[in-house]
Order: sequence, then C-alpha cells, then structure tokens
Amino acid sequence: MKTKILVIEDEADLRDGISELLTYEGFQVMKAENGNEGLTMALNENPNVILCDILMPGMNGYEVLEKWKNSSEHFTEVPFILVTALSNRSDYREGMEKGADDFLVKPFTRQELIGSINSRLGIQESRKAFIKQSIKKIEKYLKNELKTDSQEIHNNSSELQDILRKNKELEELLEKKENELIQETMKAIEITNNISEIKATIKKELHNSNGEKERKLLLKLHRKIGSKSLLSDNWAIFQMKFNQTYPHFISNITTKFSKLTQYDLIFISAMIVGLNTCQLADLLNISADSVRKSRYRLKKKLGLGKEDDLIKFIHSFNSK
Repeated sequence: MKTKILVIEDEADLRDGISELLTYEGFQVMKAENGNEGLTMALNENPNVILCDILMPGMNGYEVLEKWKNSSEHFTEVPFILVTALSNRSDYREGMEKGADDFLVKPFTRQELIGSINSRLGIQESRKAFIKQSIKKIEKYLKNELKTDSQEIHNNSSELQDILRKNKELEELLEKKENELIQETMKAIEITNNISEIKATIKKELHNSNGEKERKLLLKLHRKIGSKSLLSDNWAIFQMKFNQTYPHFISNITTKFSKLTQYDLIFISAMIVGLNTCQLADLLNISADSVRKSRYRLKKKLGLGKEDDLIKFIHSFNSK
C-alpha cells in the first residue's frame, strides 16, 4: 500500500510540481488548494504525511495545524511538515511550538523535500516499533503477573479450603466434647439425686428401727453417704470434661477475678453448660432458692448490675 501524502498549497504551479515529484517517487498524492479544503481532507482521507504551506488566504498553515491537532485522534501518528517562504527564526519556532514535525523553507530542493518526508516517516516507524515493543513488554509483564496472581489465588484457595476443613473438624470436636460434658453433668445430677434418695431412705429406716446395733449401722451409713457430695466426688470428673471442652475458660476468668471460690467456678461452669435453675439445684444438691441466691452473689462478685446478663458475661471469657 502506497504512502499517502496530503499537499496543502494555494499556489497551483507549486502544488502541481510537488505532486508530480512525489508521485514519481512512488507516493500517493492528494492535493488541496486552501486551508479549509486541506483540513477536511486531512480529517476524512487519513493521510500518512501532511505537507502544508503557511501563508495562505483564509485559514493559514498554523491554523490548519492547530485545528488538525484539536480535531484528529491520529494527530501524533501523522507527520505534519510546514512549508513557507519565510525564513525568520521566530516563524520556525512558532511552527514547532504548535506541534509541527518539520519545517521546509522555499525554495527547497528535491533532496530536501524527499529527505524531510522519509526522515519523518522513519521516525514515525521507529516510534511505532518502540510502542509495539513496549506493548509487548507490558503484555509479557502482565501475563507473568497474571500467572503469579493465579498461582497465589490457587494457593490461597487451597489454604482457605484447609482452614475451612480444620474449622469444621474443630467444630465437630467441640460439639462432641460439649455432648460428653452434658452427659457427664446429667450423670452427676443422677448420682446426686440417687444419694439424696438413699439418705432419705436411711433416715426413714432410722425412724422405724428399734435395734441399737441396727441404728448404729444406719447412722454410720448415713454419715458416710452424706459426706459424698458432688463437690467432693464428682467435681474432678466434671472439671476434667469441662477443661477438655473449654481449655482456656477457667484461666481467663480467674485471671480477672482471682477471688472466685471452687464453688463459684463449679456454679459458673454449670451455667456455661446450659443448666436451668432446677438442674443446678439437683447438680449442687441445694434448693432452687439457694441457686437464685448463689446467682445474685456471683453477679456482685463479678461487678455486674441487676440488669446485666450473667450468662452472656461469663460466655465472653469462653471466647478469648
């Protein structure tokens, strides 16, 4: 495909002479006799080089250059060469400041004209090659970055899957331990109730017994059973199960509230399990009213007001 050159020149002889010369050199030439016509052709015909006279009636060369620069998205891709009979340095500088790529002073030789055009085309090709190479480098960089990012996403996804799997395993283990703790608590309640029933039966037999030897035996048995409270015999098992399920709870709460007694810790631990007032009473072998009083005293020890939620407060130590 031939290189298209737009010649904008108001002098017909010079315009035709330049056109014949460039056609002979193998270029495809388009001609415009004034600035308005030249600007229209420049915007519509997509020339590869624009050769424009400065001193023209109507729109001069500077104005054509200015309007071309402001109207065409291809401005930076098309060399714009100003042609003039003026030789003043200020005219040359003005043309370059407005964005011209080169400046030919009339009269110019064939070598100067062809040299200017080929030089500008060569610079333009070098610029395109540089841009193309830069784009390739950028594309290569982005491709490598994308590959790296994809690998990181894959690795992060694998790590996330591992975290989710471990979390699920921990949740299942916690659920299992909580179930074991509840079972152990229920067992402790059952043992306490059985002991209470046995004590009640012995007390009844003592009331009905007439033999001294039999009464001594029953009294001994009553004292022995009476000493076996949940606090002394079942707390160790309960505490072991509780600490396995919530390993940091006791240390968290005692660090802040060092004056809590063993009874307080049992009471708090039983509430963590979710026992209601009646179940707490059975577990601790006390009355429901005593449970309510214990809860009230515990809130005061923990610095809580009447409206504060005791259960929510103690659960906060379980999450630390």
